[in-house]
Amino acid sequence: MSTSKRANLGVTALFAAGALALAGAQCAPPELPSRAAALAASIQSQQAEHFVRTFSVAAPSMAVERAETLAHAPSVRALVEQGRLSFEPDPKVRELVTLLFAERDYGHLFVMGGRLSPDGRAVADAILGAAREGLDPAPMHSDLLAEKLAAFEASGDTTALLGHLQLTRDDEQALLAFMMNNAALDGTLPAVDAVFDVIATAGATNPVPGFAEAISGLTEQLSRVAEMGPELELILAAGFVRYAVTNRLANFNYITPDEAAAAGWRPSDARQRDEIERSLAGAAFRRGEADGFAAELAALRPGFEQYPRLVEGLARYEGFRAAGGWEPVSISGTLEHGDRGNSVAALRRRLAAEGYAVEPLDETTFDEGLEAAVEAYQATHQMITNGEVGAEMVASLNIPVERRIAQILVTMDRWRETRRAQSVGQRHIFVNVADFYAELWEGDTRTYRWRVIVGRDQGRRDADGNARGQTPLFSDQMEFLVFNPYWNVPDTIREEEYDPEIEANPNWLAENGFEIANENGREWLRQLPGPGNALGVVKFLFPNEHDVYMHDTPTKHLFDRPTRAYSHGCMRVHEPLRLAEVLLMTDRGWSQSAAQSYIRRQLDLEGEQWVGLEHPIPIHIEYYTVRGDDEGRMNFLADPYRLDRPLVDAREQAVAR
Repeated sequence: MSTSKRANLGVTALFAAGALALAGAQCAPPELPSRAAALAASIQSQQAEHFVRTFSVAAPSMAVERAETLAHAPSVRALVEQGRLSFEPDPKVRELVTLLFAERDYGHLFVMGGRLSPDGRAVADAILGAAREGLDPAPMHSDLLAEKLAAFEASGDTTALLGHLQLTRDDEQALLAFMMNNAALDGTLPAVDAVFDVIATAGATNPVPGFAEAISGLTEQLSRVAEMGPELELILAAGFVRYAVTNRLANFNYITPDEAAAAGWRPSDARQRDEIERSLAGAAFRRGEADGFAAELAALRPGFEQYPRLVEGLARYEGFRAAGGWEPVSISGTLEHGDRGNSVAALRRRLAAEGYAVEPLDETTFDEGLEAAVEAYQATHQMITNGEVGAEMVASLNIPVERRIAQILVTMDRWRETRRAQSVGQRHIFVNVADFYAELWEGDTRTYRWRVIVGRDQGRRDADGNARGQTPLFSDQMEFLVFNPYWNVPDTIREEEYDPEIEANPNWLAENGFEIANENGREWLRQLPGPGNALGVVKFLFPNEHDVYMHDTPTKHLFDRPTRAYSHGCMRVHEPLRLAEVLLMTDRGWSQSAAQSYIRRQLDLEGEQWVGLEHPIPIHIEYYTVRGDDEGRMNFLADPYRLDRPLVDAREQAVAR
């Protein structure tokens, strides 16, 4: 029941009581006319005073209802038809937004009851906070959104106007006088709605003109709010599409080619459109629920543990920059435990500026605390952790904070482009060439991590334009383990390294465990299985056009180095038999002892022993030069192939601006 109706009922009851009293007065003896008249006047006055008090309480709510009724609210459909989506330059995005609302009869998704809904707030926060994820919010219409949202929220603050709808004591006295002057001949007071219509309408007969002015002002303000609501709907919907595409849906690897074919997807732009429609429709269907737009926004971010770690790292290094960054340090020779001097204090200040604990900052002695901080820095920058500060560490310390931020941003971009998206939620192997590590993942959990040696950039290109020596970046499936492998020497390596030896020494092949193999008229050089074989005792095959794979190696000492780019392109594995164990246990559900026993039997057999995986494992070889470790620290890695350098150079300039 509305407030005005409740007020009407209450006053009507009072009027009924008054009418009975008047009737009693009219039946009084004729010898008491003056007393009856006085009683009637008193009752009428009491009725009017109570009416005014009751009316004063109900009038503000009635005024708000009147203003909301009078406020003009254009529909989302009207704005679309008027071309108010023109702020979005991409016709495909405009079409998607129009379709989104048309399929929902142009109902609101983000603005409810004159304010942003939880879904609207989630989308607005994602767009306005896009820079926290290393994204450019401008294409998401962040400036327009911020401007309209500020105006919307300011217009929606009706506190002052609502205060003007409260009747003062003087207003009540003026209204009381109006009530008494307009009472009917039989003493009946005007109806509540009639009184409200009088004071809500500007005119000479209005006893409270300020009330009508307040309703007019509130109506005008609510009209502005009502018009901004549909505008915000369009801005937020277009911004959501932009956010979705930039963060995830531009990466077609989130759907495998087989899935795309099964779904009937056409070219990539058509598939992207389908994915955006699915994302929008799904979130809109669940709007207002915990898994509505807020959950969809979270799902649109790259779904790997490194991404949120990089978001946190970006915020941390932006904080370092806001605090002034750090000054370059000048250290001649080497600083180590026990050294003294101003350069030690300068080193403390520099490390502290990047969050390494080295208190007190003015201490000039290289003590154990500083040594621990130096080792922590070295461990997170792919250096030998010896606690000594030499030229390599000084060069790293003097990289400005702007470049560190640029490195994080470039790495976040790479995660948005990852091919690992093909294996979201599945078992897979992930190799980060710049980290010199490979990892086995079961869904979202890393179960094993092992050191690898990757290809050495030889600074040359082959006939196809590929960089010689580099480990190629690609995705495939690991299918076989080969125990006691032959090494089939690539032609380029044979020509450059072995043919001269063979020509110089006729016995070189036999002396070094090599032979010339022939098959179908093709001749190649291969190394026989054995302890000196370049592939060690096992190799891991994922057949590919690059002819690279993982394998054991007799050269173990190189695994102790923090950066490990020494191979011809294949990836050497630090603990190959342990990796073979893990793969067989995972693939066949064996215990560790069963896997170990099986491997020993394979190694005891003569010649190559091929073992097929019952469930081939996707493998993704990628390149990320920043990594968040399990302690939440940023690890700044090598850029062995200089793939990130031009990207970081450009980002650093933008960050500095």
